[in-house]
Amino acid sequence: MYEAVVIASRQYGCESWTLYRKRLKTLDQFILRCLHKVMDLSWEDRASNTEVLRRANIPGTEALIVKAQLQWVGRVVRMDDDASRRCSSMI
Repeated sequence: MYEAVVIASRQYGCESWTLYRKRLKTLDQFILRCLHKVMDLSWEDRASNTEVLRRANIPGTEALIVKAQLQWVGRVVRMDDDASRRCSSMI
């Protein structure tokens, strides 16, 4: 449920984002805060961010966004020329 709702809505349209460190940090903080609540972890548990992601079996935010961007580029490359021109004009 968490992956279907939170992660999917957080990544909507990320294929066209320019990935700045500040934005990435904000997204990471949001995801980790959500995971802490879902997994019922408090700050007293002293679980590192990488440990929380490992327990949740979720890759980091940057990895998810870069993967989505590469998949989008692959789809654009495989398009025929007419569809490719329409898509590149939208950018």
